Amino acid sequence: MTLNELGALGSAIGGIVSTLSFYKDMKPQPDDSKLSEKRKSAINLTLEAARLTRVYLYDSNQTGEQDRIREADLSKVWLKASEALHQIDPQLCKIAQVKAFGWAEPNRWQELKQNVSTIKIDVIIEQCNYLLEEST
Repeated sequence: MTLNELGALGSAIGGIVSTLSFYKDMKPQPDDSKLSEKRKSAINLTLEAARLTRVYLYDSNQTGEQDRIREADLSKVWLKASEALHQIDPQLCKIAQVKAFGWAEPNRWQELKQNVSTIKIDVIIEQCNYLLEEST
């Protein structure tokens, strides 16, 4: 192979590399509006879990009875909230997990809540409101 042929081959390879770099840079970037919607959705799911928990606690206090079906539903909602919060607020995610497993096994509340700073609904709502304000 002659020097000119090597030069041409090098230019061709350089062109291919440049083209590949260009297409790599053209890949879709995360859409901020989609991230923002995902964030709002996660926060709203958490607020809904908090609301449903308050409704259940009020009803339970009024009747003096425990409703395992509703507690299982609360467990599912809190677990969905924790999944949605995973990349948004790791601490709130962990609190939602404790809520999920606490409602799944109410006899373990004391043990589970030792893993987080708080499980109080008012604090959770306050953090959600903070996150909503932060995203606007």
